[in-house]
Amino acid sequence: MLAHLQIKNFTIITELKLDFDAGMTVLTGETGAGKSIIIDSLELALGVRADTSVIKHGCERCEITAIFTLNNNSPAQKWLKNHELESDNECIIYRYVSIDGRSRNTINGVPFPQQLVRELGSFLVNIHGQNEHQNLLQRNKQLHLLDNFAKHKNLTDEVHDIFNNWQQAVARLAQLGDLNRQAQNDLLSYQIEELNKLNLVENELESLHQENKMLNNTEQIIKTCSNVLNIIGNHNFFDAQNQLQKMQELDPQINSITKLLENAVIQIEEATRELQYYSNNLSIDPDRLQFINSRLNTLYDLSRKHRVKPEELMLLQSSLQQQLDELDSITDQAAILKQKVADLTVDYMQAAAKLSESRRQAASKLVSEVTKQMQSLNMLNSQFNIQISMLEKDNFTVNGLEQIEFLVAINPGQPLLPLSKVVSGGELSRISLAIQVITAQKDRTPTLIFDEVDSGVGGKTAQIVGELLRKLGTKTQVLCVTHLPQVAAQGHNHFQVKKQISPDVTITTIAKLTPSEKINEIARMLGGSKITPQTLAHAKEMCEV
Repeated sequence: MLAHLQIKNFTIITELKLDFDAGMTVLTGETGAGKSIIIDSLELALGVRADTSVIKHGCERCEITAIFTLNNNSPAQKWLKNHELESDNECIIYRYVSIDGRSRNTINGVPFPQQLVRELGSFLVNIHGQNEHQNLLQRNKQLHLLDNFAKHKNLTDEVHDIFNNWQQAVARLAQLGDLNRQAQNDLLSYQIEELNKLNLVENELESLHQENKMLNNTEQIIKTCSNVLNIIGNHNFFDAQNQLQKMQELDPQINSITKLLENAVIQIEEATRELQYYSNNLSIDPDRLQFINSRLNTLYDLSRKHRVKPEELMLLQSSLQQQLDELDSITDQAAILKQKVADLTVDYMQAAAKLSESRRQAASKLVSEVTKQMQSLNMLNSQFNIQISMLEKDNFTVNGLEQIEFLVAINPGQPLLPLSKVVSGGELSRISLAIQVITAQKDRTPTLIFDEVDSGVGGKTAQIVGELLRKLGTKTQVLCVTHLPQVAAQGHNHFQVKKQISPDVTITTIAKLTPSEKINEIARMLGGSKITPQTLAHAKEMCEV
């Protein structure tokens, strides 16, 4: 529960320290005194967005510190442990907003982003605001209240998670479905088969060009070989070699020249044999030439078809095969995703069916209890109902398979109508209060705050409202901002809010009242500025609860 609240330089509050007890605590004061500022400051501590306008005029920054006591099994305690925070059954939330726009949040001294502070705050405080009856007109708010009353968060979480997974799988499958995979597969397979039939070889194009050139000039090559052999044969290298050998006998110095000529003769003999062998194996082959020309034409035609260079055909073949492999992989992924979507559809329908059944059971109980509560609030012949409408087949939503709407009938013989059709603001306020009180009784949040939710009611009904909130305060901590003496009189604890105005500054102060001071405050609320002995006696009687 909320144990302590410290406020510094917030709107018109300079500094304030409040200690809170269990039970029902009421906050009262003149209109405009700043009763709801306390709620606003607590909301700021719990992570609500704020700008520099919340800082008291002339100050550098505002600071809020909220201290909560916890029990070992509370969701808040578990949250702290999950985030590795030591608590010793206490949670200290601190927030400041500076004039330069900077803001800081800490939990037990450790900085945390606002989102996580709000997450923790949802386990600590539940605030029912002045406009709650307006929010109650929204179907999603009504569904939220029903689910909270049913206490089946495990079911709503399961449906939510399955739906998100299903939605992601469907979206991914749609992305894959945008590809005309079969047509692409057929085209790639045909192109690859066409290239495979060529049996392409590395550097084949260059080899074909060389052979084509040679075959086109075979006749000239043969003729040239014959001429060269004739030239070599007409030069008598052996005679020259014999004469030099004879010269060696006359002059030994010629020996080195003789050896050079001998080596040259050996090389010439080798060259002659190789050239003769080459020439003998040459022949004009029109069939081979035709094959090569046909092969070259095929390669160039295919390269033009695919808009690549002929020497890049092997690279193209590899690329097309890779694309086909990837397409096969996508096809496999699509098959897996289709199965996943089918499985998640079954899971969703099963989980949503359980949620629907739980909602129907909870709706029946909530209808009975809210109807009884409305009638106790001086709406004697009123009826409350919850209409559950199943959505069309396959119309999945994150909230399940149905929509709900709160219906009421105020007077006998009137049909049940949606809350939005209720004309009277006072009636709507009482209906809202009945629903809030009933659902709050099911709320596990340790601190419930009611910010002038009793507006629009008075007299005997106000007395009943006060009794309801006091009864609720025996089960959980209740903070109630009210302008009704009948409600304020029911409080276990009482704070009075005052606004002090001077020429230079306006400040708000809050004081906890003693029993006698509480009687005086109730008398003020009953009698206005003039308090008579009769008013005091009435106030004292009201406080004897």
